[in-house]
Amino acid sequence: MGMECVSTTSFTILVNGQPSEPFSSKKGLRQGDPISPHPFALVMEYFNRSFSDLGHAKLVFFGEVVANIKCSILQHLGLYEGVLPIRYLEIPLSSKCPTSADFAILIERILSKIRNWTSRFLSFAGRLQLIKSAIYNMHAYWGSIFLLPKKVIQEVGQLCRDFLWTGSYGQHTKAKVAWSSVEALVYNIFLH
Repeated sequence: MGMECVSTTSFTILVNGQPSEPFSSKKGLRQGDPISPHPFALVMEYFNRSFSDLGHAKLVFFGEVVANIKCSILQHLGLYEGVLPIRYLEIPLSSKCPTSADFAILIERILSKIRNWTSRFLSFAGRLQLIKSAIYNMHAYWGSIFLLPKKVIQEVGQLCRDFLWTGSYGQHTKAKVAWSSVEALVYNIFLH
């Protein structure tokens, strides 16, 4: 049913102010699509409900609940108390406001992608495309869940800048165009 919702949709575009004939999607959702976490969450909810009849342990997380009420809920519903922090889909979940250190995994994942691409001899256009398609999708996914700290945004920008202009990371060179202009181009294309 989940794929049916994605694969049976049709689209129209405006050409000179007039809607075109409807056409259907051929590929469905792609990895990195900003909407892809939502269908995943729906499918996981379905599986969660399907497996609930099998007697698997279920966790519940409490915030500032009195101990006797907490025990009553756990006993009555047959649940177990979960403890934060945990990781879900590589995202750290915690009851506290995340700090810059909590985003080290995001920076490390971006660095691993750049290290992988550095060994290839990519053109400037190829590096720009990889930044737009992979790094900013990762950035958007995390940004849709958390308010990213300014330090993390600056570090991601620095990694992208270094990779775009030098083809590597950690090497600085004089930029040919102001990074704010490149970022505006990337975000404009990414968001539209």
